[in-house]
Amino acid sequence: MRLPWVYLSEKVQALRGVFGMTDGMFIQRQIHKEELYERCISCKELTGTPKTLDIQQRLYYIEGAGQMCRDCWETLYPQKETTDVELG
Repeated sequence: MRLPWVYLSEKVQALRGVFGMTDGMFIQRQIHKEELYERCISCKELTGTPKTLDIQQRLYYIEGAGQMCRDCWETLYPQKETTDVELG
């Protein structure tokens, strides 16, 4: 079964939004990391946390405020250092 040319040309036009075209060859469009990952609410650096990840599964997330990077989280909530005296 052959598809009509009009249908195929519509599909090619739709793909041009996803792929760029150079000299008749398709190249994949660059997706910026900013579109994929959260930024820290404190220092504004990109975190390794995908925007699509559920907040229940995130590390360093403050409900009502947003995502933090590990460094800012540890500055805000310092961990108590354990020493040999406390352990033994």
